[in-house]
Amino acid sequence: MRRGGAATEQVLLRPLTTSPPSYPHSYGALGLSTYNLTIYDSTTKKTHCYMWSEIDGNRGANEIASCIYYHCLDVIPDTVKKIVLFSDSTTGQNRNSILAAMFLLLVQIHASIQTVEHVFLEVGHTRMEVDCKHSIIERKKLHIDKINVPSDWFDLIRKLGEPTPQYPLSRFSVTEMKGEYEAKHPGKVFFKKSLQEKGYSCLDFKRLGKAGKYDAANLSRHRKRLHVKPLPISKEKKNDLLKLLPLIPTSAHDFYKSIQVHGGDDDFYDMDSDEMTAEESDGEEL
Repeated sequence: MRRGGAATEQVLLRPLTTSPPSYPHSYGALGLSTYNLTIYDSTTKKTHCYMWSEIDGNRGANEIASCIYYHCLDVIPDTVKKIVLFSDSTTGQNRNSILAAMFLLLVQIHASIQTVEHVFLEVGHTRMEVDCKHSIIERKKLHIDKINVPSDWFDLIRKLGEPTPQYPLSRFSVTEMKGEYEAKHPGKVFFKKSLQEKGYSCLDFKRLGKAGKYDAANLSRHRKRLHVKPLPISKEKKNDLLKLLPLIPTSAHDFYKSIQVHGGDDDFYDMDSDEMTAEESDGEEL
């Protein structure tokens, strides 16, 4: 059985508030990013959203590889022998050695997957079915008043019915993996630069003296948690987030106050000195 799918990433900002004209701090304020990697399964016609905030992880190859890895292990049934993945060719996220290492591991440990074919779309021709799901989220966002914390994004997508939020990517599940994929050819990556090419070229790690590095036992042994604690943000962003606290429910304040910053927690905006309070901005408890 063959399984096809496409993956793209979306960036969502929070807090997303409707502020009164008398409150100037919301204009131009930096929001905390929530990342949404969306995988569309062309066989089942189902969409899966893997979501995390910027304090849980970055938006690079390790996060993308982790999402796809767990998706294949948890969602792809044991009857599937080949999967075909379509994505853009962004080097920092999709076309790199980290994803290659993940696929080399996947075809060796999955119960049935023997081949992974990763198709990189040309620049300017990357529109896929999965992008429609992002449009649905963006349209729905226009009709809500506030997004206060990450779980609000999850709830919003859940209410859509389709796509389905998965969001398993906590700071403890992102794994670091350094480094056409076939189980019968461990340590080898077959590739071609154009669909018009008749055959595949082969990148053989045995010839590079790295065959042992990319076998299943070694890849599994050297995978580790990439983030063991929440990631810090810039002082400028932390200041902007604190300035927005009067606009959101008090139950969400501790979340933003607890976020760490690069270089320490000093010289921050004092929200208690502001004339506007949560009650004056019609903030409600969640």
